[in-house]
Amino acid sequence: MLTLQGTEQLHMLEKNLVHSFPESLKVYGSVFHINRGNPFNLEVLVDSWPEFKTVIVRPQPNDMKDYCDHYTNTYFVYTSDPLTLEEILQKSDAIDWSQTLQIQGLQSSIGEVLSGISGSKSFTPDITRTVLYVKDMGIQNDCGMATEKASALETDPFFTTEVKATQQSGVQSSFPVSPLNVSHAELVNENWAFGGNERSLRYIQYCIEHFPSLCALGPDGQPVSWSVMEQSCEIRMGFTVPEFRRAGLSRQLLTIFTDFLQQRNIPFYLHVAEENTKAKGVPLGVGFNASCSWYQWKCIPIKNCK
Repeated sequence: MLTLQGTEQLHMLEKNLVHSFPESLKVYGSVFHINRGNPFNLEVLVDSWPEFKTVIVRPQPNDMKDYCDHYTNTYFVYTSDPLTLEEILQKSDAIDWSQTLQIQGLQSSIGEVLSGISGSKSFTPDITRTVLYVKDMGIQNDCGMATEKASALETDPFFTTEVKATQQSGVQSSFPVSPLNVSHAELVNENWAFGGNERSLRYIQYCIEHFPSLCALGPDGQPVSWSVMEQSCEIRMGFTVPEFRRAGLSRQLLTIFTDFLQQRNIPFYLHVAEENTKAKGVPLGVGFNASCSWYQWKCIPIKNCK
C-alpha cells in the first residue's frame, strides 16, 4: 500500500471521501483530524493514488508498542472493493495481526473479509454491531484550523451556559455546562461500556485533552452527564448517572455540543445499540437519523493477550 504524504494528498482524500458517506465516515473523520494537527499521530494508507479503492488509517507503527492495547492499535477502514481489501490484508503488512487490535468501519463487507482471512492470519474476530446516527453537517472542506483542545474551550460561550432539568425527586435544578478535563477521565472510564481498564483510561485522557467534550456539572461540581469526541470525529462515551436520568440532560447537552461542532465545521456522528430504545430517543430528538450499521471488530491473536 501507499502512505499518503503531504498536505495536498491528504486534503484531496478528505474531499473525495465526502462522496462516499455514510460508509466512509470513520475514515473521513480520522483524516479530518489528521489535516488539523493530527494529535493521535495517525497515517493513511491507500491501495493506489490518486484513484483508490481502499483506505486504511492507522497509528504510526512505532506508536503501537503495547501488543495488547487495542485502544491504541485501532484501524479505520473504508473500501469500495472488498476483493481489493482482502488481497491487501492477505499480502501486505498494513495491519499487524500479531497484536490485539480493533478495526472500525461502517460496511458489513469488511467483516466478511475479516472472517475469511482469520484462519490464515491466526486471529479471532469479536464483532460489535450497532446503529450509526448522522445529522446534516453541511460539510465544508476547510482544511486549515486545528481542532480546539479542551483548555481552549473553557471560555467559549457555548460552554458558559446552564441547562435546566427536573430530577427524579421532582426538584428542578440548573446544571452548569463545561468541557471535561483530564481529571474527569476516571469517571468516564468507569462508566464506558468499552472501557473500565488502565489502557482505556489512558485513551480517554488523551481524547479529553485533544478533542472537544461536554458535560453537565452536578451540585458537587462533578460531571453528571457527558460526551467525548474521539480521533475519528465520533461522539462517544455518552453517559448520565442514574439519579439524573430521564431529566432531558442528554438531549440538551447533545444539542449544545452539535451546535458547537457545526459552527466550527467539525464533522460528527454517533452510534447506539440497536436494542437500546431509550438511548435512541436522544439523537432522534435533536435531528439525527438512523443510517447504516456501525461495526467494531476486535481481533485477538490465537496467542491471546492476558
